[in-house]
Amino acid sequence: MNSICVAAYNGSLEIEHQLMSILEELEADDEVIIVNDCSTDDTLAKITNMNDHRINVFNFQENKGHVAAFEKAISMATGNYIFLSDQDDIWAKGRYQLMKSTMDKKDVMLLSSNFDCFDNLGNSCFIPAHIQDKSETKSFFKKIMYIFAGKKCGCSVYGCTMVFKKEFTKIILPIPSFVEAHDIWISLAAYILKSYFHLDTITLHRRLSGSNLTQQNRKFYKKVKSRIPMALSVFELLKRKRKYLTSIKK
Repeated sequence: MNSICVAAYNGSLEIEHQLMSILEELEADDEVIIVNDCSTDDTLAKITNMNDHRINVFNFQENKGHVAAFEKAISMATGNYIFLSDQDDIWAKGRYQLMKSTMDKKDVMLLSSNFDCFDNLGNSCFIPAHIQDKSETKSFFKKIMYIFAGKKCGCSVYGCTMVFKKEFTKIILPIPSFVEAHDIWISLAAYILKSYFHLDTITLHRRLSGSNLTQQNRKFYKKVKSRIPMALSVFELLKRKRKYLTSIKK
C-alpha cells in the first residue's frame, strides 16, 4: 500500500482532473490524503463528489500555507512509498508503476522524475529554470552548493515529482517553522543522506501559472534572505542524520 499526498487550496478548476489522473493509476488499497488548506471556493465539494474510498480529506480551519499542508498530509500517510502531488498537474500514464519499480530497484530514500509543462490554456510550454536534476555526476555536496547558489538548473527537485520511503519521514518530519519550501527541505535531506536518484523520464505534466512563474524573478535581497533558512535546514538535517544513523545501529 502506498500514499499520495496532496495540498489543496482554491483548486476547484483543476483538482478533479488531477485526481482522476492519479486514481486511475492506483491500486485498490492505496490512499490519497488531501489537506484542504481552508479553501474558500468549492474545492472540498469537488473532492467529495468524486466519492472514491481511497480519498481521505483533512480540513484546516485556517489557511496555513503549502508547507504546513504537505507536512500534515505526510504525517498522516501510512503507505510504504509516499508520493507528493500538486492540485493542478496531471500524472502521465504509467507514472505510478514506473516510479514504484524504480524505487524498488534503486533502494533510495528519495526519487524524482522529469516532467513537461503546459499553461492554463493547455498549450505546451518550456521554461529553462524548470529542469530537474539530470546530472548523476555531481556530488551531493555540489548539489547542496547549487541550491545555495540559486542555480535551479541541474539541482532542483520539485515536490510534485517526488516519491520517498515512509522511513524517510523520520528525517524530514517535523518540518521546522523556518522552512519556506518543503521540496528544498526534502531535497537537502536526501542529499545529506546521499540517498537520491533522478529518473530522467517524463512522468508528469506540470501546469505553469502565475503562482509558480513569479518565483523565478525574485528580487536579489529576497534571494539572499532565503539562504538563511537553507543554512539552518542543513544544520538541523545534519543533527537528524546523526540521530537517525545512531537509532538504526542499535
